[in-house]
This record gives sequence, structure tokens and C-alpha cells, in this order.
Amino acid sequence: MGDPPPGSRDPREESWAGSSGPERRGDEVRSVRERAVATAAPYRRRGTEWSSGASLAEQFRSREYRHASLEYDATLLSDGSVKVLLKGVLWGSDDRDQRYRVQHRREPEPTASIPFDEYETWVRYQYGSVPDDTAPGDGLPSFAPETEPSDDTMTLPWSELFPLHRRLIVELELARNPAFAEYRLRELGEWADARDDLKWDRDAFTQGP
Repeated sequence: MGDPPPGSRDPREESWAGSSGPERRGDEVRSVRERAVATAAPYRRRGTEWSSGASLAEQFRSREYRHASLEYDATLLSDGSVKVLLKGVLWGSDDRDQRYRVQHRREPEPTASIPFDEYETWVRYQYGSVPDDTAPGDGLPSFAPETEPSDDTMTLPWSELFPLHRRLIVELELARNPAFAEYRLRELGEWADARDDLKWDRDAFTQGP
């Protein structure tokens, strides 16, 4: 592999989620804090998720749809910026189905913003239809648009972000500044849940448990 063009980011220097060795056991298990400290920017995690029924209602705070599939791209940039991009499709409603894209950002230091307070957010959504026999699985389902897309930008408080969006941001903020992010989560009463979510997630950070 040759050298990258001047001014571009060398892909060889980018850390990827789930790039650790075999899982440890017993006393050798790494703590979430240790794994966060070991994860250096630039760091990236990509993946897909799907949900149905009760889990969908919890994730999206809605009972309007029966199924959801989404793809995410969570990145801690070299300058410390936090960026989470998600695109998904919600379907199975009695009316119209929906596809959307969301991006959450927090700027690099120095900044007046703090973790888990507010995030600059861009949203695009569009209504249409997904074939009735489509079941959740890997990737996004076929979507036929029936309206023009709508865009919006806003500053969202942490409490209004969907659970999956929050989980991805927690991982990035812990990698960005482990001590301060943990302090903020403790302050909000969310550290125990966040730690438990990440403890056995082998795809989180660059080192596994």
C-alpha cells in the first residue's frame, strides 16, 4: 500500500471497533474505563441493527411501526469531534412508512459544550412504502418514496436522543475523554447502565473485554 495523498487521513492510522484479540476471562477482563483509555482517535464503529415489536417501541418511543432496520457510522475524528450518522427505515404502520437520516455532532476542544448535554443535529426524513412481506434483516429494505424529503437542523438535549443514538455517543465520548465522560455519566445517574451495556460488547472500543 502506497502513501496517501498529501493532506488526507492515512487509513492505516484509523482505529476500528472490534479489532481486539481473543476475549479475556476472570480477573483478566478489562474494565470499560481501561478499554476507553486504550482507544485513540481517529476511531470508527460501523454496523447494522434491526428491531421489532416492544424493542422498536423502546428504541424509537413509538408504537406506530412494527419493524425498523438501520445502519450507523459512529466516528471520533482526529481533532476530537464526535460524529454519529444513522440511516434507517421504519415500516409496518397502518399509514405510511418512513426512511430517515440523522447526524449528531459535538465539536472538538476548545469548546463550551460538555458531554451528554446538547448535540448539534441534522435530520432528513421521507414518507413512502416498504413491501408488505418485508422482514427485518441485514441492510435496509427496499423503499418507494411518496413525498419529497424534509430536512431540519436543531440542537437536541441529551434526554431527547433515541437510546441507540445515545449508546453510540457514550462510546465515543468515553474514548474522547474517559475521565470526564465517566464523571458526567455518574452525575446524570447513567454510569452503571452505560458500563453494563459496554462491558461485554466486544465490538466496542479497540480492545475487547
